[in-house]
Amino acid sequence: MKQNEKIKEYKNSIAAVKKRRQREKHNSLKQKAEARRLKNLHNVRRFREKRKGEENLEIVEIEDVTNFTNRMQKSRAMKKLKRALPQTPRKKAELLINLLTGKKSKQSPTMAKLRQMNIVKSPDEIENDEIAKHVLVDVKKVLTHTKAQRSKDSLVTKHIILAAVSGESVTENRCKKKLASKLEVPIRRLSGGKRIRTNVLRSEQSCWTITKRNNS
Repeated sequence: MKQNEKIKEYKNSIAAVKKRRQREKHNSLKQKAEARRLKNLHNVRRFREKRKGEENLEIVEIEDVTNFTNRMQKSRAMKKLKRALPQTPRKKAELLINLLTGKKSKQSPTMAKLRQMNIVKSPDEIENDEIAKHVLVDVKKVLTHTKAQRSKDSLVTKHIILAAVSGESVTENRCKKKLASKLEVPIRRLSGGKRIRTNVLRSEQSCWTITKRNNS
């Protein structure tokens, strides 16, 4: 009887309760970590399957546009093309640049086919890439400047910029990690910027403003 009473007293003691809570907390954290691991594993597998499917699709598309009857015919054409090009790399590069970016390249059916296969970019795409590169540099400069400051204005500026660059397109194309690396900011900052963007665009005040503008 005395031993049972001692056990009951120990169970109700502060030390025992503390140990039980610690065990429960440890088990809970362990379960959450296992759930995160399984979720990440599932996402990785799904991403790999998706990428593998896209690669197979690209291979099928390239094979479909092959106009040679066999490999030997294609090999002979490649050798003939190499012999026709200049021997020096500089002249060869200059000739290919003129061929790809010349005045008549916009009207060339071959260039149109290469653009359709995403092998060669159109002038508009090249211009967009150039603009995007300079915009990225400017955004990075502003974020680097605001990092060193601890004022409220710098924090607001950083939130505005991150909310502007982190949108649905970045998330859908799975390039948030690359963007965070380019901007040299933690990926959670971009996620925070997206939350701010969503809250602002879906707030009652924003919806009312859009409705008022459409009706006016």
